[in-house]
Amino acid sequence: MVKALSGICRVELLSRWEGQQEGDIPAVKPDFGSEAAARRWFANRGYDGLILLTPDQRAAPFFSRTAECPIVIRVHAIDGFSGYTVNRVLECYHNMRYFDTLAPVSGWARDNLLRFICLPELMKVIPNGVDLELFRPKPKDQAKEQVAGLAGVQLRELLPVFYSAFDVYCFPSLVGTESFGMSVLQAMACGTPPVVTDFDGLPEVVGEAGLTVPVHQYDHEIAGLVIDVSAADLSERIRSLIDDPEQRRRLGEKARERSLNFGWDAAASMVIETFRELIERKSQNLFARNTGSVHFIRRHDWAADSISTKCYLRSTQFRKEHFEITPEDGIALSLLRTHPVVAVEAALMHVTGDRQKTAEILRRTLALLRNTPSVSTQRYKGE
Repeated sequence: MVKALSGICRVELLSRWEGQQEGDIPAVKPDFGSEAAARRWFANRGYDGLILLTPDQRAAPFFSRTAECPIVIRVHAIDGFSGYTVNRVLECYHNMRYFDTLAPVSGWARDNLLRFICLPELMKVIPNGVDLELFRPKPKDQAKEQVAGLAGVQLRELLPVFYSAFDVYCFPSLVGTESFGMSVLQAMACGTPPVVTDFDGLPEVVGEAGLTVPVHQYDHEIAGLVIDVSAADLSERIRSLIDDPEQRRRLGEKARERSLNFGWDAAASMVIETFRELIERKSQNLFARNTGSVHFIRRHDWAADSISTKCYLRSTQFRKEHFEITPEDGIALSLLRTHPVVAVEAALMHVTGDRQKTAEILRRTLALLRNTPSVSTQRYKGE
């Protein structure tokens, strides 16, 4: 990813250590002695965006407080490790601003995240990639002969030889942390047909270029295990490819062809486009717009002998001077003036106890903010 991005824009790596680098890209040791120093440092660097390659629950909140630019946080896994993973992602999420985003690596990871959060617009799927120059098919007989003469730990550059030597690449993930499947994609790029479990993000990567094995998913994980797979089903699919050279050849060709859609250059372009969208969102200054004042009042219904809460939005921006809105919408509009949208989401979830209802409240109130003229627009029209 870093190498591909460096071909599109200026890239700097932030590191605690001097002299560290990624390929030809040197690392920069920032001055983070205090939050004030970090704000000055980021202001002087003039970054258009920051990308965290993992959801670091310490770095993400710190950067959101000190860097003015948008932040993209890569998310690789949700399930597994007894809730630790998702809690780490949620801690990053609840410190995000409206112009930051989570970047899950697959649709499966995104859909899994939507079990816990209500704002899909704060997520953008950006798949992982594969180095298509390094991972390419090698002549199988030569690859097998070369692998037969190797022993011990080998260099990463020899991985394509191993993948090419395989007749089938079997990847029976059981732990719920393979939201993409990098090694599966690398094997596919080398023209080796995969056999994978029908779970996590693996089917998204494989598509019709391999075989999937049905699984039984547990209600909750146990010691890191999330699913179970039948050894008989797994061996049957492996055997079907071993016994059918023509199917193996055909799927191997489809695997290589499909892998071409997952080059790192494509992923890097998606990152750049995401930053453009976030910069535009930041420029809208959504939460500085004056929608009007929110008023809560209590009303007594004599017939029913009950007391209810009414909420009104009073504004000079619209033809009608005041509107009755739901108390929940009033709470959301009031909180959005002083709190990040993700904090408002957490508060509404506590009030409503319903994720779908919370999502609908936020959808309405954010739409109202988007359709409220900005200060600059009001001045222009007034003049």
